[in-house]
Amino acid sequence: METRVHQNQPGVTEHPSNRRPPILDQLKLNCDRAYNKLKNKAALGDIIRDEKGAVIDGKTKDIQPTSSRFSEVVAVREACLMACTMQLNNAGIESDNKEVILLSENEDDPPW
Repeated sequence: METRVHQNQPGVTEHPSNRRPPILDQLKLNCDRAYNKLKNKAALGDIIRDEKGAVIDGKTKDIQPTSSRFSEVVAVREACLMACTMQLNNAGIESDNKEVILLSENEDDPPW
């Protein structure tokens, strides 16, 4: 199931402490996932913010993961698809999983 965040929600402008806003005239897609190993369930979230931290758009999605790492990869992939679908040429993608970001920046086969 996918849920969309309403665009330009008033009052939703705070930055979590571990996220930095994008530079002027840029957008940032933050992506993350939650994974429950015992139930083998995961959900991901992608959110687009402008340089002031205002929410432009976002979505959440339930997925059937094969691992925690897989759900991180899907979160980054969904952020990339969202940027492509919206034709965002001025956007960067941020995740708290450095391994997945580095992997997405090259064409090497994954180490797993």
